[in-house]
Order: sequence, then structure tokens, then C-alpha cells
Amino acid sequence: MRNCLLNLASNSEVELKSLEEFVSFAVELSRREICSPSIPIVLLSDTFDIFTLDQCEKLFAYVENNVNIWKEDMFFSGCKNNLLRMCNDLLRRLSRSQNTVFRGRILLFLAKFFPFSERSGLNIVSEFNLDNVVEQSQDTSSLENFETSEENDEEIKFKIDYNFYNKFLSLQDFMRSPNQCYNKVRWRVFVNSATDVLAAFQNFKLDADQYQDKPIHDHISEATSSTFFAKYLTNPKLLELQLSDPDFRRSILIQFLIILQYLSSPVKFKLGSYELKPDQQDWIKEQVTLVYQLLAETPLNSHSFAQSVKHILAREELWNNWKNAGCPEFKMPGNVEEKNSTKTKVRGKKRNIGELIKEATAENKYYMGHPELTRLWNLNSNNLEACKAKERKFLPDFDEYFEEAIMQMDPEAAIEPEYKKVKDPNFGWRALRLLTQRTSCFFISTNNPVTGLPDYLELILKKIVQDRPQNSNGEIKQEVLNTEAEEVEDLLKSEEKEMQEDGGEENTTEPRIALHLLKSVSNLIGEHWKTLGTKLGLEKKEIDKIIKEKLSDSESAEKMLKIWIDVDVDASPENLAYTLEGFNLNEAAEVLKVNKQ
Repeated sequence: MRNCLLNLASNSEVELKSLEEFVSFAVELSRREICSPSIPIVLLSDTFDIFTLDQCEKLFAYVENNVNIWKEDMFFSGCKNNLLRMCNDLLRRLSRSQNTVFRGRILLFLAKFFPFSERSGLNIVSEFNLDNVVEQSQDTSSLENFETSEENDEEIKFKIDYNFYNKFLSLQDFMRSPNQCYNKVRWRVFVNSATDVLAAFQNFKLDADQYQDKPIHDHISEATSSTFFAKYLTNPKLLELQLSDPDFRRSILIQFLIILQYLSSPVKFKLGSYELKPDQQDWIKEQVTLVYQLLAETPLNSHSFAQSVKHILAREELWNNWKNAGCPEFKMPGNVEEKNSTKTKVRGKKRNIGELIKEATAENKYYMGHPELTRLWNLNSNNLEACKAKERKFLPDFDEYFEEAIMQMDPEAAIEPEYKKVKDPNFGWRALRLLTQRTSCFFISTNNPVTGLPDYLELILKKIVQDRPQNSNGEIKQEVLNTEAEEVEDLLKSEEKEMQEDGGEENTTEPRIALHLLKSVSNLIGEHWKTLGTKLGLEKKEIDKIIKEKLSDSESAEKMLKIWIDVDVDASPENLAYTLEGFNLNEAAEVLKVNKQ
């Protein structure tokens, strides 16, 4: 059939319709099990290889119109790889600048053909387009010799110099690779540049009278009828004009919202060290509020535009959660009437309670006899781990809870004893509960007898205050304590020493991944160990050191995995298996999963 098609296609006078009919004939033969289901796509691939780009664009309409055929169960499993290879070959032949429409049709077809859960079309390992580099102009004379008139000085409330230009464009490098922000030094650079740029946007406000709000469909018609550049120019002389453009401002502010949302969102493939401190998270929340405020102040349908951006980013959070859950397949919900009918049928049946308990035990679940109780008991298979969850930590902050009581202990406050916080029995009961969880001083015996709960709380708080740096000058405020302070300090040091010794013994436990598993997985990783090591967070110098040893691929992979296990606190068979699936190393990932079971 391939030879017949090539003979037919080599004829210059043949019509395109004849080739389409020949492929349709092959589809019918496949349905009757006369030929393989992959033959129609193979024939189309051969035809695209010998056709010109203009002919390929016309023939591709046949592929688009018959997408329902390729998605049938009979053709999908056997044709999806060939179809993907055919489309990728076409994309390599097409120019990014001259054949943009045809390239877009191919990408849209692939999006319609493959389901959402298809791993080949997902950025599972959370990679960034690091090749998208914004080049900065090194000509400082254009800004150093830039002289503004008096009118411009009145309108512009900040100075556009080379320093501001450099900070403004340096932010594009963080937008390109947001993981730089998890480095302490780079974080300071990002915060400094972002603060200056947003402050400039605040000071240099656009005059809303110059821009008249129009219905959204008018903007769409204007945008489609005019041409625009995909990237803005970076000439320093144009910066002032660009800052006066509402569209330019919106693009920069949206970039801020995207990177701030990424930094504060949980991503499964982030390294364990990629975590923000509480003060960094607070700064991000403040900047998000400021950016939305600036979007609302930007002319041209500001309020509706800001709401649209907020809605889009909320949808992005849903997609992020879907990827963190392993990209489960989407299923269409059933008919409401069918659900109701099935529910009534299930209610009519009475099953033996012993069978229900037996089935639940086989699935490692609990059956409590009531749907709500059963749901609550099965939220987590391990009740102890469920009690240790972060959302179940209800203890208040130690410093905030005792702040008022400590201030009342100061003689300068002149608080009468009966009005002190420690006299409140409710406060005292909660204070004892908090002391047992947050400090070891509660369990230290003293020689002085305690007459009552208020006196005991004041004694404990005096012992705790000595380690707290409190005054505004940054100096440590040392309280005058009784002679028992030295005894308490010695006891605390001895306990700390014992904890360190216990911790040293715990570190001698077995590795988190068995050695025989490492060898098996390393043999399957092979030549991919370099790219896998980079994704797992190994530094370049560590990978170069392994290369210099001139080991085999399997030995190099095994050594790389050992280094990763020693460095990464989150190293586990589950995380390694998920990363291997992202690189299509499914056999190696299956070894880890089978041995875990």
C-alpha cells in the first residue's frame, strides 16, 4: 500500500482528493482487520515527506477533519506515537516566523487529539524556557546624556537613569527563571529591583482622561486589525515612552503576579530547599495587593481587567493542584437521573455487615456503620499521623500568649497583683498546657516551694525571659533573676547535650533507598544520569567530579543517586520514581514502586 501511494503521489497531475480517498480506503481496511491500524498514519507520514509545504498545508486539513477517527480506541493506541512523530517532523520543517498559522494549526490539532492526562504534552518536571534571554543595552551614554525639559520634570516624579534601567530589565531574568529567588543573595536583588520598579509605577501615574474606556469587543477588534511585536524593545531611550503605555504596564504587572504566585504555591517538583520564610511570604502578600491596586489604577477598563486577571490566576491554581495530584484523568459526570436511579437501587439492597467489614479490611479501611463516621475514619489510614498534621496544631504562639503577663511583671508597669494576668485561673490553666509543650522549664524541679499557681507562673516566666532579645536597640535585656537561674541553665545544657547524642545515634540508620535498588535503578538510568542529576538538584561541580572519574554510565548513575540521598532531606523512593516518570524512564520507576509494595 505504501508503494501504491508513493506511485500515486509522485504523479504531478494527481489531485489531492485522490490521495485522501486512498487513505480513507486504508482506514476502512483497518476496521475490517485486513491491515494494521497504524497503516493510515504511516501513509500520511510518507505523503507529507514528499510533499512541499504548500501541499502539506492543504493535506493537513484532511488530518484535522478526521480527528474523531484517530481518537477511536482502535486507532488511538496504535497510531498516537506515529501521529505525534509526523506532526513533530512537520514542525521542524516549518519556519517560526513565516509559517506561524500552519504551526498553530498543528499544535491545536495535537491539543484536540491527546487527552489532558497525556504525559507527553505536559511539563511534568516543571522546566522553564531558559533560552528566552532579554538583552540589555550597554550604551550608558543615551541615559547619562538624557536631558528632560521642565515640563517633563513636572510630569515624571522619578529619575530614569541607567541604574533604574538596569534594575528594570534585570527583573526579566527572574521572570525567566524564578527559582533564583530561593537563593538568599538573588532574593535581595529581586526584592530591591521589584520595590523600586513598583514604586516608580506608583509615583508615575497615568492620566485617565487621556484614555477613554471602551467596551471590550472594541479593544478586540482594534487588536486584531493592528500589528504588534511579540517582544518589547529594550532601548534605554524608549523606556520613558513605554512606561506611559497602559499595555506595557499591564504586561509587567501580570509578570509580577505570575512569579509571585509561583513562589508562594506548592509545586511537587520543587526541591526541599525551595521554601520561603514567613517574612518572605508576608512580603509577597503585600506586593500582590500592591500590584492589583496598580492594575486597578491603570486606564482602559481597569476594574474589569484586574478581575479577569485574578480569575485567570485562580484557574491556574486549580491546574497546579491537578498536576501535583499526578494529573488524574478527567471523566465526564454521569446523568443525574441515572445517579438517582442507582442510588435508589442501592438503598433497596441489604448486605451482610460482616461482608462490608471484610471488604473494608481488605482495602485497609474502616467501616463504622454510618456514612459520615466511615468517611471521617478513612480520611487518613494512620490516625497518629493525622493527629500530627500541621492543620491540627492549635497551640498559640508562645511569645504572643505570655507577652502581656511578662510586661505586667515589670515593676515600672505598677500593676497591682490582683489585676495581673497570672491571677486569672483560665489563663493559668492554658499557660500550664502551653508550657508543657513549648519549654522544658516546666519539668525542672526547684528547691523553693511554690505557694500557688500565680507565683509559679511568675517564677517560670522569669527563667524564660533571660534568653529573649527584646529591646528595640537590638541589645539583650537581662532581667535580675534569683540564684536558681544558673541551676536551670546547667540542666538545660545537659538536656541539650543528651538530645545531640541521641540525634547522632539516629543519623546512623539505614539509607532511605536500599543499595540493591540503587544498582538496579542505576543500570536502567544509564546515559541519562547527567540530566537526571541536574533535575534532582545536584550542583554542576559535583556532576563534573563524577565525569572526571571516568566510570561507566551505571556506576556514575549510582554515585549520583548516593550523593542526592545524602544531600536532599526529601530523598525517597516515591519522589525518585515520580521524577523518573517525568524523563520517561518508566522501567526504573516501576522497580522502585514494585519493591515498595
